[in-house]
Amino acid sequence: MLNYLRADLYRAWKTGNVSTMGGVILGVLVLLVGMHALTHAGLLPGITLAGDAEHITGTFVGLVAGSLYSGNFLVLISLWCTINLVASDFKNGTLKTLMARLRARLSYLGAKVAGAVIFCAAFNALALLVAAVLPGCFGLSYSAVPTALDVLGWWGCATAVCFGYSVVCLLLTVLAGNETAAWVLSLLTGWGLMGSALLQLIGVAGIVLPALEPICLAAVDGLMITWASTISAGAGFLADAESVAHVVLVPLAWAAVTGALACIAFRRKAL
Repeated sequence: MLNYLRADLYRAWKTGNVSTMGGVILGVLVLLVGMHALTHAGLLPGITLAGDAEHITGTFVGLVAGSLYSGNFLVLISLWCTINLVASDFKNGTLKTLMARLRARLSYLGAKVAGAVIFCAAFNALALLVAAVLPGCFGLSYSAVPTALDVLGWWGCATAVCFGYSVVCLLLTVLAGNETAAWVLSLLTGWGLMGSALLQLIGVAGIVLPALEPICLAAVDGLMITWASTISAGAGFLADAESVAHVVLVPLAWAAVTGALACIAFRRKAL
């Protein structure tokens, strides 16, 4: 498995996937902070800033949460490399030569899951680091400074959410078996469209059948999109131990179940 993992990390770097996704994170944050700086300098007429224009409201954790987790944007970036590796292997036929043995298939999937942890942790850390230092380049600062526990806690929870989505999309990629279908399913899931649709269906079920309301509420709590929304609100949820437990355990439960299903599907799949 370690050989597969090393190969995956090398491929992700050499093909430019890592640098491209890192560049997207940097570009979005530069755009947000740059617009604030231009507005502060009076170069964007007609736009005013609430509060002290020299300070970005809140903390850098709040900036990342509110901007890059809006619409699950950072989730998509985090799962991109993992899904791209598997989808491209299906496309170019690499799996046919590598996956002749069951053990090789399990090692292959294990490497993808391990790689997903690394990509999710790294991209979330990169976003926080860039957001922390970028305003200083524009002569700006934040109106508040987060504690180390807030930064680490939010980073860990955000990594868990991204990891859960990555493994779910890994299962969908295995089931799809081709690059186009894999990307369509992964984008619909990673962007939160499938989760939003499920939320709507559960809401309708709770209204039409009031007796099912407790079950519907539990089902909502069991969806990752619910806790991705919590992540997007910033680090405030860290004060509530129950919310922290849900944010971490729900995605990990999804990862465990879908990871096991991916192993079963992959070992039986004709390549």
